[in-house]
Amino acid sequence: MIDINATFLGIDLFVYVVLAILLIPSYYLWKWIIKKLRGGKESQWGALLATITTTPMIYCIGIYIWLMIASYYPSHDFDQNKWKENKEIRYEYTDDIIDNKLLIGKTKREVIDMLGNEAHDISSDIWYYYVGYVPGIFGIDPDYLVVEFKDDKVVNVYQYTS
Repeated sequence: MIDINATFLGIDLFVYVVLAILLIPSYYLWKWIIKKLRGGKESQWGALLATITTTPMIYCIGIYIWLMIASYYPSHDFDQNKWKENKEIRYEYTDDIIDNKLLIGKTKREVIDMLGNEAHDISSDIWYYYVGYVPGIFGIDPDYLVVEFKDDKVVNVYQYTS
């Protein structure tokens, strides 16, 4: 029986399978490139060396691209109506709120008017606004926009990633 959690030299066997799949077309591609560059003369050792050195790089670049695609989400300028109507995509507006300091210096009443009242205890100096699940590889918990007050004025705003 095959152990699906098997590793060799600390690397999961799945990685070796993917690398083997990449090696075959890479070898023939390098063989063709070298033949073209050398005017029709083949070099199996050159193709093998090029394949062994470039295939792990191709694998790493592929993983990097996959991570970037899986973690991408658009960022928009803050829109009060859209913020209030769809709580699941509020994360698209948090960068604008934080980066442009849209809440800094505002009173609790002004924050409620801008972001809404989500059953906050008005006497509390830390408010949490649900912003949804930010796309990402490990995004299994929702994120929150945290608004901190001091003397009834916003002094700090950040996104809490759980």
